Parts: sequence; structure tokens; C-alpha cells
Amino acid sequence: MDPDETERVRSRRDATDRETLTLAYALHRAMLGAVLGVHPREVPLHRDDRGCPRLAGDAAATSLSHADGAIAVAVAVVRARVGVDIEPSARLDVMQDIASRLCHPKELEAIEGLDEGDRASALLELWVRKEAALKATGVGFAVEPDSFALSPDRTVRIDGDPRACAVRLLAAGSRWRVAVAGPAAAEVEYGWTGPRGVLRFHRVNLTGGQVVAARVETAEREV
Repeated sequence: MDPDETERVRSRRDATDRETLTLAYALHRAMLGAVLGVHPREVPLHRDDRGCPRLAGDAAATSLSHADGAIAVAVAVVRARVGVDIEPSARLDVMQDIASRLCHPKELEAIEGLDEGDRASALLELWVRKEAALKATGVGFAVEPDSFALSPDRTVRIDGDPRACAVRLLAAGSRWRVAVAGPAAAEVEYGWTGPRGVLRFHRVNLTGGQVVAARVETAEREV
């Protein structure tokens, strides 16, 4: 890790948080190194004024998210930003408390018509999609999540950024909600694994409804 990452880890009071953040930073650099063809220590990674990870010379776009022991990393080799967010399903219980701060009035009206269980799930899915979109546009939470609505076609345009991006949920099992955002025409290949888990790859279009292709590595591996 670089000095900035080391300081971020040291600032965490909880030992588990420090361990998870260390692993997140290490995995992030390892993946970027594999994409760029350099040693993880040589990855030209830094953070901009908003704290978003950036690569020198725009060699690639990247985003990082971690929560409760899970880590999500997005890397794009196109000249466009990308965003990813992961949240545990355990947070379903608190989603109603933040509904008014998360939802655009149109979204809030639609969600309030659902029953309690479906409403909590819809709110958590909306949360990860909006956070991924905010990361992809580079504005972070300088823009309030309730100030914009996601379109039915999975695209969004946020004030202050002239570019539209697409955002969709990824299949990650029942314990997590994961969303990725990026250029509307982009196809995404993603994998999901865990300790001694099967590494599954899927290819999806950000605005399409179906998996374009998929492949599975059945060999177990330590992660």
C-alpha cells in the first residue's frame, strides 16, 4: 500500500475494519496490476480531491467498494469512468429509515406502494445502483441521491455531469446487492468467488436485460 492507503487503514478503530480495508487495497492493486501488466507495487494509483481512485495517465478506470467482509472491484480499459458498490442484505432492516434521503419523489411514490419486504429490497437495490452511478460520474456524494431518479432503461444523467451512464445490478447471491455503472454501450465481464469457492464469470450488457455469455471455472481455489 502507498502512504495514503496505510494512513487510511490506521485511522480505523476496529481491527476487523483495518483488516478488511487492507485486503481491499491489496486486491485492488493486484487486479489493476494484472490488467495493466505491471507489479501491484508499480500500479500508478492515487485518489482525486473527492477521494475517488484514479490511475495516472488514464491508463484505465477503476472503482472500489467493500462492506462487511466483501470486496468489489471494477476496472475498465476504456476512456470512461466506472463505479461499483456492494452492500450486505443485512442492511435491509434499516433501509426504510433512509428512504426519504435516498429516493427521488417519483421513486419514493413507486416504492411506497410495495409491501414491507419488497420495499426494503427495492430500497437497498436502489442504494447500490445510485452509489455506483455517483462513483461513475465522479461526483460522489457531492450530489444528493434524492436529487435524481434512475430511468427505466437503466440510464441516468446527474446534474453537473453532461454524460449519461448506465447502471445495473449484478447477480451476487442472496447475501449481497452489487451494482456497476459505466458507459451505456459497455459490456461487463464479472466474476464472483470466495474462500474455496467456484469462480464464475458472466458477461452482461449494462443496458440489456440478458446475460450475453457465461463461463464457469469449476476448480476450487483459495482466495
